[in-house]
Order: sequence, then structure tokens, then C-alpha cells
Amino acid sequence: MGRGALVLLLLLALDGGDSSCLWPHRGSPPPEGNALLPPMTDGLLRTDNRRGDLACPSPLTGGEAAPAIAMAQERHPHAEKGGRAVLAGWVRKVMLCFGRGLRDTDLDEMSSHRLWEKLDERDDLERVRLALSTLSEVAEERHMMEKPQDVIEIKGVDSGGLHLEGESLGDIRKMLETLNLQRQRLHVDSFQQILDRVAPLLRDSPNIVVIPKNQSITVVGDIHGSLNDLFRIFQLRGWPGPGNTFVFNGDFVDRGDKGVEVIATLFALKAAVPDHVLLNRGNHEDEHIGRAYGFFDEVMSKYGSVTLYDKIQDVFALLPLCTIIEDEVFVVHAGISRVRGTNLGHIAGIDRARLRTTVKAASDAQQGKGHKLSARNLFLVEDLLWSDPANPALDPGSERDMEPNAARGAGTRYGSGYVRDWLRKNGLKTLVRSHQCMPKGWDKIDCGQGTACYTVFSASDYDSGGNDGAVLVFEPGSMGTPTVIEYQSTPETNTMRSRNRQRLVDLICGHKAELRVEFKRVAGRRRLIRVGEWAEALQRVLQLKVDFRPLRLELVGMPLLVGHTRHDMVDWALFLDRYRIEVTIPGGGGESSSVQGEVVKDKERPSIEAIFKHRRELAVVFRILDLNGDGTLGMEEVGTACELVNKNLPEGRKIDAEDLFRIMDSKGTGTVSVDDFALLWKKTH
Repeated sequence: MGRGALVLLLLLALDGGDSSCLWPHRGSPPPEGNALLPPMTDGLLRTDNRRGDLACPSPLTGGEAAPAIAMAQERHPHAEKGGRAVLAGWVRKVMLCFGRGLRDTDLDEMSSHRLWEKLDERDDLERVRLALSTLSEVAEERHMMEKPQDVIEIKGVDSGGLHLEGESLGDIRKMLETLNLQRQRLHVDSFQQILDRVAPLLRDSPNIVVIPKNQSITVVGDIHGSLNDLFRIFQLRGWPGPGNTFVFNGDFVDRGDKGVEVIATLFALKAAVPDHVLLNRGNHEDEHIGRAYGFFDEVMSKYGSVTLYDKIQDVFALLPLCTIIEDEVFVVHAGISRVRGTNLGHIAGIDRARLRTTVKAASDAQQGKGHKLSARNLFLVEDLLWSDPANPALDPGSERDMEPNAARGAGTRYGSGYVRDWLRKNGLKTLVRSHQCMPKGWDKIDCGQGTACYTVFSASDYDSGGNDGAVLVFEPGSMGTPTVIEYQSTPETNTMRSRNRQRLVDLICGHKAELRVEFKRVAGRRRLIRVGEWAEALQRVLQLKVDFRPLRLELVGMPLLVGHTRHDMVDWALFLDRYRIEVTIPGGGGESSSVQGEVVKDKERPSIEAIFKHRRELAVVFRILDLNGDGTLGMEEVGTACELVNKNLPEGRKIDAEDLFRIMDSKGTGTVSVDDFALLWKKTH
């Protein structure tokens, strides 16, 4: 039997198997707003998981004191049954070997999560750069324009919504249950009342809040707009009150679409039981970061008011920086400071209310651009909200590290030895921080001499990452060692791998020109390049430290289907041809036409690829410059937006404002819709 016939037979057998494919089926509706590949042969498979409830926690046993772990839910994989499943499993292995150059490893769950982490790190770094450069300049530009009225006006959005009926715990619980189950927003009047009530309470709080002993304390990590997870946490741990205190450790908004509802619930609870709800600031409670990650868009879509967004940021600036539990546990969003000799007294003395943003203030002050706080204090706040620990298990020799956090573009990367010394110097035993998504929702680093660093992350399936959420519970007399509760707020959907692929496709589509140059440099006159050369070129251009070789089958396709039979070679030109950006342009009379980035020759139109690559920045800038919140811009505002974005683009990659406006204003009205800009990228192939 020839190789072609064998492959076709295997493909047919696989298509009849019982397992669902790693990537969406050919018949699945494509997700909107992203780049997509055309239908292709699926190379990896997964098995869906179910979750069931466990009745109670069970403590771990071991040589040292270990945290007890309560699994709120547990995975129970389906078992494939019958001969077709056996055949599907055999076919899977054969196809993987064939498509990957006889590699015998699969992308297991942990490998997929590591890929997700790398993609998420890259996305974070891009967004931080956006906040540091373009958005800070846009903010200055906006301040020079006409300032919005002090009275909040709702434009383009129905002024209805759910009213908070009272201020009691019962009223807040009813509000949370209604918002979580029904697709409606909180009425703007109720939302403003909550902001007005919580602001003086936060303003009067110290930078370091000390919790009295003899009570159960639950530390909640990043929520990121996930109202389902917040609701699940209260189901598991009860509602705050005497003897049951909660510390919410920052990052309440962004990524999830219920950031407004999350902060409304937390702020209302803080106002109702202030001694039993403690709120620490995270790096996402930030003016510029909220614009880069989506919270600004959420506020505008629900209320249409820039002034309301500014008011929320004023409240965010009042949030305390950290919490101490039982004189042993230091709870802060990210980590400790790079400034040697820093102690609790230094943290307590910072005038935090002056900081609406933390990502640029420190570097500006160091460069002499002027700030009301010293550079030392600004760097201290940045480190508390942006830093990450070095994991000695993954990075041996990092114990004494204290270096810039290159993965995030802000904060520091600190070693376990540095943590141990800082805790002991300040009379503490345990550092609890959040800031990083963990597969189990939490992690522990033993720092030695009875000290430890815990990470807790409470948003489950964060950005389709497939992770559990977790909280840490400190009971009276716990001696700094918590009980861990893991959970999933919603049934597991196994979307992490398709999310990985979608992100990779978007990156490739946005870097086709650079990839073409790099592949030509590597290949010379060759049409085929080795898989290793292809993978290394992707690493360099996409700036992503990922081994792309196991992803060859998904990104390139089956060798026989892409024009050659060598399993260890890649036709780089055909590879790039598979990624085509399509722009859907609204036309008159309800019709539409399509323009593909690779075939555009019209001098009147800009580079589709360049606009696609920077569509996020343009969309954010458009919304910021939409002063009256009506969702439309004129030519002058589009020109200002392009000018601000172009400042950070090299020559030859800049966006022509007139060309962009002409595409967006296809009906010749003289104005363009901010929302329509997103729809331009509804389809890509």
C-alpha cells in the first residue's frame, strides 16, 4: 500500500472515532474577531473531563507541615470504549509520529499549559508595553482636549439595570445571585452609590491592614472579572462576617466580562462589613492597564461614560497595598521590593492615593520627569504589585536572585533566599501572593528555615487556560500554614488548546512580512527547510520561547497535503500562504466586499497586515479619544489615533490615517464607528 493511500485510510479511520478533536471540528462555527485557519486535518485529540463533588477536605501527610487540600471538584475522564476507540488511539499515534518527524511524545495537559503560559506572558508583555508607551501618550493627549462634564451621562446605552435594594448582606447576596444568573447590568445610580460609600472607608485604611487573631481568614487571589468564581467562593466559604474574614488580594477586573459586577459586590461588602472584607490593590487596578486589558471597554459598553471609568480609578488608588495575618503572614498582590533594606515601615509611609497608575511612574521619576512621590517609593509600589518569584525547582541557582522581571516588563524576579531573609527581618513567616495563574490554582515554594512563599489564583479556567481556582484558609493557630481549597466554578470546557492555537494563528497573521523575510534568509534558494530551522525562525520572529516542532502538524498540516512527502521538512512559502487575513468592509445597501492582505495592490489602501497587527492599540485609542462616548470618530480623531500609534512603529510599517478612514467610512458619512472597526476583522483565513 502506498504512503498516500495509507494516510487517507488513517484519516478516514480517525474521522470516525469517538474522541473530539483538539481543535474545533470542521463543522464548528468559527469564533469571531480572530484569525482562523482553513479546515485542516486535526493532529491531536483530547478526551473531555467531568467533575464531581467531594464531601470534605483531607489533610496531606508527610515529613513537614503541609497544607490540607480540599478538592471542591475532581476530574473523572471519560473512558473510550469499543474497537473504534482502540483504532482511534492507534491512528492518533501513527499520525503524530508521521506528522512530527517520528516524535513519540504528545502534547499532554501540562505541555499545553506551559504553551498557554508562554503565550500569556507574551500577551502580558505586549499589553504592558502598550500601557507604558501609547496609552500614556494618549492620556496626555486626552487631557489637552475638552474635559468631560462632571455629571455622568449615559450615552448609547439604556439607562436601566438592576437596583441594589439596600445595604445589608442579604441585599448584596440577592444582587450577586441576580447578576450572576441573569444577563443584566447594575443600574448606574446603584453603582455610583456603592463607589461613594466605599471610598471614605478605603481612604481611611492604612497601607498595611493588620487582621486580629482568633478568626477564620480566607485569602482570595485574582478574580479577573469572573463573577462565577466569586459566587462559588462564597458558596464554599460562606459570607463574610464575625469570625469569617476575607482578604481579596487584587486583580478584580480585566480579562473577564463581569469586572464591574465583581467590584460592585466587593465594594458593597466592604461597606457593609468593613472589618471582615479586606481589599488589597493589584496591578490591574490601574488606569492604563485597565485600558490595555479591556476593563475600560467593559465600562464603556455598559455605561458609555469615561467619567465613570475615571471615578472607578480614583477608588482603585485608595486600595491598601497589603495585609498581615496573625503577625505571621504577609499578603500582597505580587511580591517584595528590589530596594534592599525595605521594611514594613517604608511600605506604611507611602502616599498611595496619588498613584492612579504604577507601570510608568517609577521610570519617569528616575528620569527626572517629575512625580509627587520619590523614585524609591514608586519602585517599591511597582514591585509589590508586579513582581514574581523564581521557582528553584525550575531554575536551580536562583535562590539569591533579585533582578528585573523581563517576562512582564515591570517589577522584579526574586529568589527564595531573598524572600526568607526579608520575612525573617520583618518578623514574619509566610509570604502569600497572587498575580500568576497556576494549574491547580495555587503553588508553594519552600524558602527554608521555616519560611514559605504561597501563590493563590482564584479565577478558574482563566482566559481559557483550563486551570483550577483556589483559595487559602488560615484558621486560628495555623502557624502560617493554610488549608487549600481548589474548585472549578463552571463545567470544564477544555478550550485551552484551541485558545493556544488561536493565539498562534493571530501572531503568525500579524507577522507574515517579518516571517517571509526570515524564512528567505534561512532558506536561501531552497523551497523546503528543516523542521528545526522553521521552528527557530518562528521563535525569533514571534519572540516566543516555545519549541514549535511538536506543533508542526497543527500549524503546517500533513506533509502530503501541503505539497511534499518529507515529514522532516517544511515548505515555508506554502506554510505562510495558509494564513490569510480577510477584512470585511461594510458596503452600501447592506452588501459587503472582502480584501485580503496578501493580494491588496490598491495604493489607496493601507497594509491590511499592519492594521491587523496593531488593531488592539487602535481600538483602545479610538475609545479613549471618543470624548463624548457616542461611539463615533471623525477624520481628525482617527488621524490623532494613528499618529500616536505610529510613534512606536518603524518606517515602512506605519498606518496611513486617510486610508484607514476611507476603509472604515465606506458609506461616506464623514464619521466612523468604533465598534465597526472590530468588525473589520470578523473573518481571517
